[in-house]
Amino acid sequence: MPRVSDMKQRLTDAALDLMWENSYGTTSVDAICERAGAKKGSFYYFFKSKSELTVAALEAEWNKNKANMDALFSPTIPSGRTERRVRLHPRMPSVKHRKRSEHTGPRRACYRRPHLGPEDKVF
Repeated sequence: MPRVSDMKQRLTDAALDLMWENSYGTTSVDAICERAGAKKGSFYYFFKSKSELTVAALEAEWNKNKANMDALFSPTIPSGRTERRVRLHPRMPSVKHRKRSEHTGPRRACYRRPHLGPEDKVF
């Protein structure tokens, strides 16, 4: 009977964590394997390269958050609800949507630049 392993999931989780903490360029295969508790051979058993792992990790993350994104960008607001809480990513805080009347403070459409006369030169 084949052994069941969660190593592929651990590698994708470790890759996402390290890339969020640092960047894609500074994250090495060695660092990913160390964070996941895997040997390099296990890495190359599941993925041909770091870029293939990154694509798989981002696709898994997208599929996990797709329902939230669909609800967030839906053209209709669910009936009976005046506010929604959306969690886009585990590292991002919740976003609370407020009605326009709930905002406080002055509202300004944009920053007004001083009027420039014909003698003023703009570079």
